[in-house]
Amino acid sequence: MEPRPDTQPELTWVSHAWRYALCLVFSAAVWQSVAAAEWRDPRLLFTAEVVLGVAAFVLVYFRRRAPKRVALVIAAMSAFSGIAAGPATLAAVSVATRRRWREVVLVGSANFVAAQTWTTIAPIEDSDFLITTLVNLAVNTGMMGWGLYIGSRREL
Repeated sequence: MEPRPDTQPELTWVSHAWRYALCLVFSAAVWQSVAAAEWRDPRLLFTAEVVLGVAAFVLVYFRRRAPKRVALVIAAMSAFSGIAAGPATLAAVSVATRRRWREVVLVGSANFVAAQTWTTIAPIEDSDFLITTLVNLAVNTGMMGWGLYIGSRREL
């Protein structure tokens, strides 16, 4: 199989800015449900969320240099930080745009396991395991599918 051409466009500062803004929105949507509870009770979990989340936002900048490695590291961070969910999503979608099936399955699976881990340890009130699992599966499948679609459009 011949290698695919590099179809990633150059990113301007505006391109970086809107991607980071989207990451912030996604991270806020995920973390807002538990931030207050983590602040009240296990402050260690609150601190870990923030430290890992900030580190993920820094690390996601380097996703184009080592896409699979960065995506897997950020996925691991997102297992313990809802704030890292935004960067994990961006890194995973970036991997999926490359359209290499083994990478897509590996990173998609890592993100699903990370999401399941976070929703299990986070102090989420009234969470139903089956519904949480189905939502995590749908979101992860959707984000990887979106990345595959973007990659297909770039190749065309």
